[in-house]
Amino acid sequence: MEKTIKLKLDLLEKDKETLRQTMTMSNKVFNEIATYGFEHHICSKVSVHKATYYSIRSKYPEIPSSILQGIRDVACETLKGLDLK
Repeated sequence: MEKTIKLKLDLLEKDKETLRQTMTMSNKVFNEIATYGFEHHICSKVSVHKATYYSIRSKYPEIPSSILQGIRDVACETLKGLDLK
């Protein structure tokens, strides 16, 4: 059973902008990884990681590695829901 909670964040304006930028970058990274997996019919986390990690890290150096890996995992799980064969 999954539960959803709603949180209201009380952020300063500069923090709101930082959060927006982080979310925008995360969406771009997700789209790049998902597009690669879709075009190459790959949903394996290891295969996608080997193919995309260094190019994404060089393109988005401000995203921490742990966040990047989390985005990759979500993209791969999304791809597993598709029939890529």
